[in-house]
Amino acid sequence: MARTGALPGGPALIAVSVAGLLAVLVLGLRTATVRRPGTAWPTAARTAVRQGLAADLGGSLLLIGGLAVLAVAAWQMLPLIAPAAGALAGCAVAVERRARV
Repeated sequence: MARTGALPGGPALIAVSVAGLLAVLVLGLRTATVRRPGTAWPTAARTAVRQGLAADLGGSLLLIGGLAVLAVAAWQMLPLIAPAAGALAGCAVAVERRARV
């Protein structure tokens, strides 16, 4: 609907939607890497938000780059999505360990 031009402010809505989707994906990856057995998910999510937005913005940008690589790999050849997703998980763990140093 936003792309058709029928909706006023369509390009702005698309930009905000893409930024929101990237934020949710990055914070989801960060939450999954921060959580330890016995830790509640909401606690891990709060920690991930603190690290992702305030302490380690560069790590979040690295994860956005990893998501871009995943998207390109899936676009080029669908079976590449499995190894690319594994590489993205490894990237998320590396970013989390990098934030601790």
